[in-house]
Amino acid sequence: MQNMGCKMIANLQFQNIATQLRVAKKKLKESNQGIDELHKQKRLRVENLTLQLSKLNSRVVANPNKANIRYVRYADDWIIGLKCTYAVAKDIYNKCKNFFEKDLHLQWNESKSILQRSTKKDVEFLGVYLSFVKQRQVRSQYVNIKGKKFLKRVIYKNHLNFKMNPNDVYKKLFGKGFVNEKYEPTSNKKLVNLDVQEIARIYKTTLTGIANYYGFVHNAGVLNKIHYYLFVSLGKTLAHKFKTSKAKIYQKYGNRVLTFKGIGKAKDIVIPMYGGHTRNTWNFKTKIILDDKVPLANIIKNRQSSWLNLDECCICNYKKQMPGEIEMHHVKHIRKMGKKVHGFTIAMRKLNRKQIPVCLDCHHKIHRGEYDGLNLNLVAKQIMHKLGIRKWEERELSPQELALMYAE
Repeated sequence: MQNMGCKMIANLQFQNIATQLRVAKKKLKESNQGIDELHKQKRLRVENLTLQLSKLNSRVVANPNKANIRYVRYADDWIIGLKCTYAVAKDIYNKCKNFFEKDLHLQWNESKSILQRSTKKDVEFLGVYLSFVKQRQVRSQYVNIKGKKFLKRVIYKNHLNFKMNPNDVYKKLFGKGFVNEKYEPTSNKKLVNLDVQEIARIYKTTLTGIANYYGFVHNAGVLNKIHYYLFVSLGKTLAHKFKTSKAKIYQKYGNRVLTFKGIGKAKDIVIPMYGGHTRNTWNFKTKIILDDKVPLANIIKNRQSSWLNLDECCICNYKKQMPGEIEMHHVKHIRKMGKKVHGFTIAMRKLNRKQIPVCLDCHHKIHRGEYDGLNLNLVAKQIMHKLGIRKWEERELSPQELALMYAE
């Protein structure tokens, strides 16, 4: 596409009519505002010139055989904006197609590679729809001051608006388990077994990511409904976890503004019922966003992430070959066990962890009590090493220790 681009210059026809309109308005203001025929002619001339001006562009392409080009690319998604005639645009489209097929040896997707006028249909790019004021459409905005109507501004054709489709966000939220198939808030069953602070942090990160990504769109008010749906989903998830009602969860954590105390030096997590989102052009931030490629457990880095993704049994070192071969062994109330603990739960208390990854065979043996006679101190040390909690001693275990650790 070399030598196909050119600059935009002032439209002389637009400037000529604008000058005539300015003179006509001045003469209309100086004339007697009566019912005489001369005043009617001057007012009609102002209306005609205003209509002509609304159908013209203030700037045009310097060379009619070239185009004013704007190119934007993000990863493998790209879009080209052109100001030119349809014949020039078609020529550029064909050159792009030939470049992909002959030079890059890539397949050209006809369904996704569309040549169209921006004023006829909205253009979707990176989840945001580029919406232009339709051709020959004029939108006037008025303001009332002390009962009088004044023209605030007139938006002519080709004015660009950024819009978001909330159904696109709901579709991703449905894939993550935050809403059901009817796009209604529901309990996220994938998060029920996590700690309260980790559940709240996932919701907070999801809210922040969506708000940061779509904060610049013109219909940013739609984010308030999405924020409220996630707030309700959080209440239902915690109610599901504690087997109680959503109202009691709200009452416990603050009703309209839920506050979750941070563990240790971590800050408190605050999630209000209403986000109060408004459009902010400079609010675009490149933080983590809700993406189908990001696993739910990896949205945040928390104190469980080191072993939630472990593909190896903590006891027998079996490495996962197929999905579902590694499971999580759970116990309840580590700190409230007291002196009645027996069997493998002693190792869990030493770890101070409520869940560890084990293979199916070891998981069945734990529940059948076949591991109750193990040297649980050595088992706990090995698990700590695998989870990154404590460094394993740099020495080989004796045959007696290995026999105690893995003896059935």
